[in-house]
Amino acid sequence: MAEEMKPLMQNAEVYIKSLDMIGRVMRVRPGDVGEPEQDKLYEVQITRYFRRTDLELDDPEAERKKREADFQRKTERLAAAKTRVEEIAAAEGDAKFAALSEFLVAADDVWQALGHKPLLVPIKDDSPK
Repeated sequence: MAEEMKPLMQNAEVYIKSLDMIGRVMRVRPGDVGEPEQDKLYEVQITRYFRRTDLELDDPEAERKKREADFQRKTERLAAAKTRVEEIAAAEGDAKFAALSEFLVAADDVWQALGHKPLLVPIKDDSPK
């Protein structure tokens, strides 16, 4: 015959079989007066311990500043590449291509920093070698 369950009291320490953890009873869900103990629901607080190496400090302000600095660096790179394209616009041959390539890559970086998918996608070379 099954053992009769006693009601749990607030702050009682309990073992949670399904989680293999220890918890503390916070409160009993208000239920019917005649509800059997095995059907009652309890709110239980679980304390779990972690090594420091498993934890990262959540600092939204630092993350925002990091994103802003990265975006600023990318926009400065784009402006420098644009200036270089303007200076070399009259030049001949490979210099134009190099300046234009740098400008396009910088523009694509800023585009991605704004949350868009990359514009520049590598071309797959399926031709036999």
